[in-house]
Formats: sequence, structure tokens, C-alpha cells
Amino acid sequence: MNTLIQENNILLFVEHKIYIHYINNILHIELLEEVLTEKDTNTIHETLDTFYDNCKKNNIFFYILYDFTNLSITSSSFLIYNSPIYNKHFNKHETFFISNIKSICIIIKNYVLRESLNQIIDLYKPENMPHIIENITDADKYFL
Repeated sequence: MNTLIQENNILLFVEHKIYIHYINNILHIELLEEVLTEKDTNTIHETLDTFYDNCKKNNIFFYILYDFTNLSITSSSFLIYNSPIYNKHFNKHETFFISNIKSICIIIKNYVLRESLNQIIDLYKPENMPHIIENITDADKYFL
């Protein structure tokens, strides 16, 4: 098995900023800082591109857990401002997401942000609908 997709594997760790790891068929993407630089974002996307390519080659199905616990209303404006960068990345892997991702959960503690994202998702209606949750224990019902 490719080392990039082995269990308990740290894919990317940038102290106080980003922690991406893969364990028990769940890809955890945790933002530890409210605002990331463009370089940070590109590093995340390069890491995920490599991970997705390896999963595609090895026909691996998995779950994704985005942990935006540290996201605040002020930092969310940065994400919105950079949404074209994220949108391009998601569009690049759209077919792969439909075929290989079992479920997506996004942890957001802030109620206003959680409800706002739910409204956006309701309008967008992605093929693989993410579940917006308040804490990690809520993911159990979506990650079987």
C-alpha cells in the first residue's frame, strides 16, 4: 500500500496553522489558525491533490472531516474572499469526490457561521452534501 494512504498517517502539519492526517478511513483537515496565507492554502491543496491521486489509483473510499473549530466570524471573511481558490480546487476533483468520498462533515462551533454555511449549501446543492456539525461526536452518525 502506498505510504501516503496508510492508516495513522500525518499528511501535513504546520505548527499552529494546519494539521491534516488520515486515520480509520477519515481524512481530517484541521485549521488551527483563523487566517491562512496564500502559501498555506497552496500547500494544503498540493497535499490534498497528492492524497486524492493516490486514493484514485488505489480505489480507496473515505470520509472527510473538516475541523473549523477555530473559525470566527472575522476569519470567515478571509475564506469568503479566497473562495475562488477553494472553488477551483473542489471543481478540479469533483468527479473523484462523487465516486470516492462516502461522507463529509464540517465542524463549526459558531452558530451564526454554521447556519450561514447551511444556507449556502442549501442553495448550492452539491452532489456530495456536507453535514455541518457542532462537534466531533456528531460525526459518528455520518461516518459508518
